[in-house]
This record gives sequence, C-alpha cells and structure tokens, in this order.
Amino acid sequence: MDAFFNALASVILVSLASFVGAVSLAFKRKHLDKILFYMISFAAGSMVAAAFLDLLPEAVTFAGASVMSWTIVGIATSTPWPRSTWSATGCTTSSTEW
Repeated sequence: MDAFFNALASVILVSLASFVGAVSLAFKRKHLDKILFYMISFAAGSMVAAAFLDLLPEAVTFAGASVMSWTIVGIATSTPWPRSTWSATGCTTSSTEW
C-alpha cells in the first residue's frame, strides 16, 4: 500500500510540473521571451541528469567504485567558468542578447 501512495505522489508531482509549463504559455510574449532560455536550460539539464543518473549504477557495477571518483572529478571540472573569466577568453555574450 505504501508503494501505491509513493506512485500516486510521484504522478501528482510530475503532473504539477507539466501544469506549470502549460501555464507559462499564458504569459505575455515579452515575459515569456525573458524566461524561455531558463526553461529550456532546465529541461535540457533535467534530461541529461536523468540519463546520467540512470547509467551511473550500471557503471559502478561494471567498473567498480573508482567510477564514482572519476564522476566527481568530471562534475567538478565541467562547472561553468565565472563570468569574469569569460571576458579574458574573448566571450562577450551577455544575458541581454538572448
């Protein structure tokens, strides 16, 4: 019975998340243009995280626990650079250009 309520709670949570996406279509075009980049970024990140977290247990089973240390190193080295270093690399993109 506990599994039923966990499944029901999960379905309700996912449905609410979908509802938030549908409600965002009611925003005015100007406001939607401001948040669209962040919504797409969140969706892409969620999909990558779901795929990654789904494959991680199999990688640990196949290659051993050392996979976890390489995973932490990979996450630590793939974090975005601070904005102050962007100008040093020649990147001039600002959030207002999106």
